[in-house]
Amino acid sequence: MNWLRQLLSRRQYRDLPEEIQAHLDEKVEELITEGMSREEAMQSARREFGNLGLIEENSREVRRWPSVEDFLLDFRQGLRAL
Repeated sequence: MNWLRQLLSRRQYRDLPEEIQAHLDEKVEELITEGMSREEAMQSARREFGNLGLIEENSREVRRWPSVEDFLLDFRQGLRAL
């Protein structure tokens, strides 16, 4: 029943930026152990990851069920209108 509650509730993605940052930090540490300076490693990791805002947006799209969630939102709005 928990899955139904999660589906019907508005999803919160508060942890997503922290998850992305953790992956970026992990890559920086990996590059530092390979011999890069911290500044070079940060620049290289950012280049490899690309646009962090776009990654976050795409991740949100993957985590949702667009057709089901859109239907449920429309249904709830219709009920409120009645």
